[in-house]
Formats: sequence, structure tokens, C-alpha cells
Amino acid sequence: MSREKVLQYSEERDKLEKEIKDLADYLTAPGMPGIKGPLIDLEGFPLPGVDLYAIRQARQKFLCLNNDYTALMNKIEGELHAYYGNPSNAESVGKSHSMPIEVSLTTSDKPVAFAEISEVAQGSPASSAGFQVFDKIIKFGSVNYLNSNTLSGLQEFVKTSEGTEVPVVILRGSEIFRTIIKPAKWDGNGIIGCRFKPL
Repeated sequence: MSREKVLQYSEERDKLEKEIKDLADYLTAPGMPGIKGPLIDLEGFPLPGVDLYAIRQARQKFLCLNNDYTALMNKIEGELHAYYGNPSNAESVGKSHSMPIEVSLTTSDKPVAFAEISEVAQGSPASSAGFQVFDKIIKFGSVNYLNSNTLSGLQEFVKTSEGTEVPVVILRGSEIFRTIIKPAKWDGNGIIGCRFKPL
């Protein structure tokens, strides 16, 4: 993956993340019905004091942007697969496939993690990917703090990713790393062999 491609995708991703976050902030502001909340009260009347048309438009745009975001993350994942599939790159990266990244992965100066690794089993796919206890997950495939839904989004993503190489972005101390994990059956429980706790 070329530096130019990384920067291009990074700019597109950061723009989408900002738009999604702005819409989420608007929809979840005090007095607003949220991203999926009902637009009528218990008696079946429209919620007072809110612009129902604007809310419907914001929700539709929120869904469309999330679809665009997922498509972009799939493109990034494809580029990562191409990068790690190159033997010369694999040699320079090392066994764990971890390397520092050079571009921002969040909408602010500080990375936004949504989960922390609380346990890593020896010999598991997570161990092979270089996961460590206390690592914080910024992105796991297409899952991030905007769509993790208190880890339920991550759990669903893992279930559907068996046998597939998944790019992961980790915050370890003050450094950010990329790595690749391939969920698969192994001698222990689950298909990745680690536990997460929400942040």
C-alpha cells in the first residue's frame, strides 16, 4: 500500500467519521429522540418541539454515511491484504504483522478506542496477531467507537469473519499499531482467543 493511497483513504475516512459523529451528536442531543428512538409519544402523537422532517433526513444520511464508511473500510482492508501478501513487506513487518502508522485514525488529536483487551490465550489467533492485555482497540475491521454498540457490534463482526484476515488498529501506551488477525477455530474457546471489555 503506497503512502499516497494511505493518505487518500485516511482523508476520506476522517471526513466520513466527522460527518457521522456530527450527525450522531445532533440526533442524541438533549431533547432529541436519538438515532433509533421513536418519533411519537406514548399516546401516538408526534414528539413536541422537534423537527421531525430534519430528524428523518439526518437519520437517513447517518445510515448512508455508515454504508459509505463500511465500503471504504473494505477498500482499506483490501489494500492491507495486498500489502501483507507481498513477501518483501511481510519480512519487514515481522511475525506479528504490527507496525506503527503515520496518519491520524480519528476525528481528533487523540485516538478514540472502544474496547480494551483483558485476556489473551496462548496459541490463539489473537496471540499470533500480537494482541496484548491492556491493548485498546481503535478499529477492528469496520467496527469502531461509532458502531461498536457496547461490543455487540464487535461480537457480530467476529462471528462473520471466520477464516478472513481482518485489519485491526491498536493503541498500546502512546503508540498506535496496525495488525492483522484471522479468526479461526483453534484448540481453545472461540475463534480469536481473547476477551474484551468496553471503554
